[in-house]
Amino acid sequence: MHDEDRFYIDLVGQIIDGFATFEWRGRSLFIKHHDFRQQAEIPRFFQKFKKEAVAQGIPTEEEAIKEAVSRGDWSDKDESFFKEQNQKIVALTKAAQHMKIPSQREQQMKIIQEYKDKLTKKKEEREAILEYTAEGVAYQKTHNRFMEGILFKDPEFLTPFVEGEDCSSQEFAEVRNMQTKVYNAYNDENISHAVLRDFFSSFMPFSESPMDFIGKPIVKMTVFQVKLISFSKLFFNILKNHTDIPEVIRKDPDAIIQYIEAQSMDERSQRNRPSRPAQKQPSDKGASTYFGANKEDIKKMAGKGEKVVSLHDQLKKHGGSMNMEQMMRMTGDID
Repeated sequence: MHDEDRFYIDLVGQIIDGFATFEWRGRSLFIKHHDFRQQAEIPRFFQKFKKEAVAQGIPTEEEAIKEAVSRGDWSDKDESFFKEQNQKIVALTKAAQHMKIPSQREQQMKIIQEYKDKLTKKKEEREAILEYTAEGVAYQKTHNRFMEGILFKDPEFLTPFVEGEDCSSQEFAEVRNMQTKVYNAYNDENISHAVLRDFFSSFMPFSESPMDFIGKPIVKMTVFQVKLISFSKLFFNILKNHTDIPEVIRKDPDAIIQYIEAQSMDERSQRNRPSRPAQKQPSDKGASTYFGANKEDIKKMAGKGEKVVSLHDQLKKHGGSMNMEQMMRMTGDID
């Protein structure tokens, strides 16, 4: 069994069981996956702890930023940069999701990573300034409260593992970091990949009946169990209703979604075109034409079931130049 398969099997097993375990300083600790009710409590407790902190005279983040600007440790330009970088990353990521040429999408992701690196550096500077704020105190207390509800010493979840009683603040921080690492594995990307693995195929149809799948109603499921059901049902219906999806992408959730979106766009385009008498089409007509696509791009995209025509190849075919009519014929805009 490949390590990747073992990872996804373990991931699904933990989600179905509703808990995970890890070793810390020679002892086993147990994380009981939280449910929607516990998740809904997070913002309520945050506001409660923030209000208490403000009442104690602890400055809010906004007040701390203003104070830092007045001291010269921070500036309005720094704050604008911080917000703009976040906005750029969101916009560029959305744009990357709609890029069909692999090399261009990869280049876009490199640009996004450069923005993230710059943001990380600026974020560290900002956090140093905002070391002690009402929001920071509230976040810490909320996280600790959340940890008390999911972290236990025993697999029966009877004895909570809490700061002070069991360990120092520094040791509790170690445990909290390990818990965060475990939780990070239950992200949407990993869960969507897991439901498309071969071992999960026999479970997929049961996503239509969550009670049969997990053995309890949705309202009593953990957040991760609901995600597992949701992704399983999503891809089960896609694969059932789109049997033409190429085998090469059937384990890639992003590629499947892109394929379905591309099909939908093609169908809308065809519906909006004026009807024409059926004619014999040239072999390359109606294919997608991609400017800037290299050979590796074309190979990857063809592997995903797309008929791809390189503009470079078409120019060679026509002796190095093409008029507007030839280009429109190539893309299927005219007969």
